[in-house]
Amino acid sequence: MTPTTANAADVQALVDLLAATPVGSVCTYAALSDAIGRDVTAYRYLALAAIRRMNKETGALFASVRGVGYQRIPVDHAHTFGATARARIRRTARHASATRS
Repeated sequence: MTPTTANAADVQALVDLLAATPVGSVCTYAALSDAIGRDVTAYRYLALAAIRRMNKETGALFASVRGVGYQRIPVDHAHTFGATARARIRRTARHASATRS
């Protein structure tokens, strides 16, 4: 099996697992790793590809839970993604500005 074929099969296995995750629940890194038979934190791009595919095909949204996994977010909470990203960018810029001075 070539790496591309293996990656496609792994992404599909992750998509199946993420699709079975109920809204509001967390799909842990351990469960994701078990699904593909290798450490998903070392191959994070596979999980991100599966999340992108889930979003494109079904509209499902997932947020990262630090050190735990990915939580399936209700669609009506989609606006929180932008707010969280903007807050992090502001915090990072403020810190960088303070350290340069």
